[in-house]
Amino acid sequence: MKKKDWFTAKEVMKSTAITSSPDKAWLSIFHQMSQDEQIFLTDFTMREGINTLLQCLHANDR
Repeated sequence: MKKKDWFTAKEVMKSTAITSSPDKAWLSIFHQMSQDEQIFLTDFTMREGINTLLQCLHANDR
């Protein structure tokens, strides 16, 4: 069987143990969003994370 290099959102949600109340609250809010809103939020979060990482790498490169 070939190892998967990626996972669907459903697979991630099933495999993640959510124990804290803030995590449960955010998950509840996320599931109430439309699919377009979920995609927008995910894309925005990933872009911001990548930009922050690049800024850290650039700052440490000096």
